[in-house]
Amino acid sequence: MSIEVERRFGSDPSTPAAVRSLVSEMLRLWECGDYEETASLLASELATNALVHTGTDISVRLSLDREVLLVEVEDGSLELPRPIPITTDSERGRGLVLVQALSQKWGATRRAGGKVVWFELTVRPRPWRVAAPRDPSRHAAAV
Repeated sequence: MSIEVERRFGSDPSTPAAVRSLVSEMLRLWECGDYEETASLLASELATNALVHTGTDISVRLSLDREVLLVEVEDGSLELPRPIPITTDSERGRGLVLVQALSQKWGATRRAGGKVVWFELTVRPRPWRVAAPRDPSRHAAAV
């Protein structure tokens, strides 16, 4: 069973924080909170890259299929991202390095009118918590 959510964001400075919040919220909802920090960091890096390099609105899609979390950031540029060499003095360029290091897979694909940059994380959702049925006799009022 696969579950999915998609949201559109404007090209403004608050977007990476909003993307981070969305990812955190969905992972908690999907009982994958152990991966919240990594997934939200990587998603906000992709959102930041899209905004800095394209200046277009973006769409963010998250899908969970068994133990694979897929996060996609779509923007309005056809130019594919590429990691750049960084040094200790580099002020930029660490976003894709983090995505490469912390995800199981990542990539970019051109689409009509833009591209999608994505990453996958292997996650292990916690078992759904189901409340035990109440024993009505334990809560009966004494008469």
